[in-house]
Amino acid sequence: MLKNANRRAFTLIELLVVIAIIGILIAILVPAVTKVRQSAAQIQCANNLKQMGLAVHSYHDYTKALPPGRINYDGGATWCILILPFMSQQPLYEQWDLAKSYWEQPASVRETRLPIYFCPARRSPNDDTLSQRDFPDAKWTSWAWTADPPITLITASPGFRGSLGDYAGCDSDGLNQGVRPYNTQNANGAIILANFTNLPGGPPYRVKTWHSQLNLTNIPDGISNTFLIGEKHVKAGPFGTTQGDGSIYNGDPGNQNMARAAGPSNTLAVNATDNFNNQFGSNHKGFCQFVFCDGAVRAVRVTIDSTILGYLAGRDDGAVVSPDF
Repeated sequence: MLKNANRRAFTLIELLVVIAIIGILIAILVPAVTKVRQSAAQIQCANNLKQMGLAVHSYHDYTKALPPGRINYDGGATWCILILPFMSQQPLYEQWDLAKSYWEQPASVRETRLPIYFCPARRSPNDDTLSQRDFPDAKWTSWAWTADPPITLITASPGFRGSLGDYAGCDSDGLNQGVRPYNTQNANGAIILANFTNLPGGPPYRVKTWHSQLNLTNIPDGISNTFLIGEKHVKAGPFGTTQGDGSIYNGDPGNQNMARAAGPSNTLAVNATDNFNNQFGSNHKGFCQFVFCDGAVRAVRVTIDSTILGYLAGRDDGAVVSPDF
């Protein structure tokens, strides 16, 4: 039997047409896939904030108070540590000695990275997400304590490394610096410094007593109109090296790692290259997400009027903001 001799290969023109069609399909699909990924990152980030908001409310139900931003000025535990038991992280919480400063905690505890504290639009815990500049303010060689890692290694290492994070409590609107300044017990946000006393001596400074100053009844502007926690701005650069990108467990005097201000003097970052100004900001295009004191998560445009932004940050400025901002 004769075989079919009329079979033929693609012509050059046909091949070029197929390649062109494939190129068009890729051009259509790549933006769609990118958009799906961005949407998924936004949803996961919003879920992180929602879980933190629920944890804060559980903390409030248990203690009758909001968690303070940090329990003292001098490296004390931050809100990120205090709400751990309410996010199924009791074992990690129990390893943290609240009487001691960040510098005295075991490296294994400081370096524990939790996915809930990372926005997938920026990074994940699997990236190099340990701080590189967390040194004590005083010269650590004069401290009467045993460092982890040992002093001899610290001088040749990045220091007291700890987990980074992409979220910060709202400390203030950044205004009234002469009366109710940021980074003090008088700040007008929802997540602020505790009232505390330290034990005599130091450094290192150790906490004797502390208690939160606020509960939900101390927010006369309304819990649905006041920021609780938001995405913090981290300027583009190697993780853990830029200003404000230290460990979220470190309640150091700078208060830049786990708290932010928002208002006319601290507008939202527009993109990752914006200079650091102790502000909130995200890696989502055009908006930054916050969980409010009522537990609702909302996206705020980065172009929001700065005065309205300040009203949302302050808990008792007397301004009730429209849901449409």
